Amino acid sequence: MAYQKLTMAEIIPFKSRGSIDEDARYWLIRLDSNTISEVERRAFKDWQERDPRHQQRFEQLENVWRKSDSLRQLQKSEGEKLSYNRPTPEKRKQSKWWPAVAASVALMIVIVGLWRLVAGPDVQAYQTAVGERLTVTLEGGSVIELNTNTGIEVRNSDSIRAIRLLRGEAHFDVAADKERPFVVTTRNGSVRAVGTTFNISLRDNLLEVVVTEGVVEVAPDTVPAHAQSQGKSKNIATSLSVSVSVGQKVAMVNNQISKVEDVGVGAITRELAWRQGVLIFQDETMAEVIAEVSQHTTKRIIIVDLKTADIRVGGTFPLNDIDKTLAMLSMTFQLAVNQPSPGTVTLRSEEIPL
Repeated sequence: MAYQKLTMAEIIPFKSRGSIDEDARYWLIRLDSNTISEVERRAFKDWQERDPRHQQRFEQLENVWRKSDSLRQLQKSEGEKLSYNRPTPEKRKQSKWWPAVAASVALMIVIVGLWRLVAGPDVQAYQTAVGERLTVTLEGGSVIELNTNTGIEVRNSDSIRAIRLLRGEAHFDVAADKERPFVVTTRNGSVRAVGTTFNISLRDNLLEVVVTEGVVEVAPDTVPAHAQSQGKSKNIATSLSVSVSVGQKVAMVNNQISKVEDVGVGAITRELAWRQGVLIFQDETMAEVIAEVSQHTTKRIIIVDLKTADIRVGGTFPLNDIDKTLAMLSMTFQLAVNQPSPGTVTLRSEEIPL
């Protein structure tokens, strides 16, 4: 029998069982959380449809997950029965205490097994302290720059490059890979990209995204409850997501996306100046300047008087020497800089008496 020789282009690479397990474990954890976004849900659907083995393995792991929930309920119900129907000492040996114990043991067995299933692959964590910056190069060539007091978690697989921004600000230079979307999730929303460059800032309930190359899709973290009750969550979530192109910026507060706005080159340069180790201001108040400078130092900087707080400031200031920045502000605007206690600095107009 003659066999046809396949070219490399005709050979389909099959995933190993291990890599499928890793993807299934990842999606199981994300779908069970309360922080998965519509962007990630669509990525999960793409992964499901890519190979029938994906859905099969996901369902197997999901069954284990459900069993653990059932055992928790059994343990809870049996515990409640025992608390209201405690046996007398004479009857304690004949009491039916064993269901709760059995449930506890079974729950531990399932949880241990489930932990082994969901623990891998390893999640890589990176963080910076106040005043620090860090550049991380990921497998595949993507580069992430972390600003001061920033934390991220990285999980790469064969189907997705997943980043969790826990706090702070980061700049992402994403290597193109159409088979593995690059998804950054935060407590406020998600950003999905393939090959592009963008910056994300996360402070309290404010998420800001600036795109400097390519296009990203920004989506809120959750869908409004009224939309879910009406069975329209998918369509509404899709409509809530927005595309942000190069030279544009979008903000999100409490899952509400603002209108996408065009920003000039100068504004982007100022926003990303931290990557060059400086802060650039243009007609901001002294209060706004000190608020930004304070993100990069453990010192507590206090503006004593309203006159100083309202001074308009413009210029470039170094990040690696906060004392020099304060000295520059003092000389330029005739401010008195004092240190009443270790770690605390006050600013006031020299015209204001102590």
